[in-house]
Amino acid sequence: MKIQVVTSWNNKLFKEYAHRFQSTYNWPFDLIVYNEHDDSFDKIHALKKFIERNQHRKVNDLQAAGV
Repeated sequence: MKIQVVTSWNNKLFKEYAHRFQSTYNWPFDLIVYNEHDDSFDKIHALKKFIERNQHRKVNDLQAAGV
């Protein structure tokens, strides 16, 4: 069985924290990263449709909820 870890971030989040995650990643699984500012729409064909279909949804503010 092959396990892969898939994540995404944009350039702002990479500067804030993702660079630390990427540089310290040491799990024995392949890490696949999609940068939202690069060619994600080309690599994940259904991504644009997913975003358009869900853009009306509000993002829950976990900090405001005390999580």
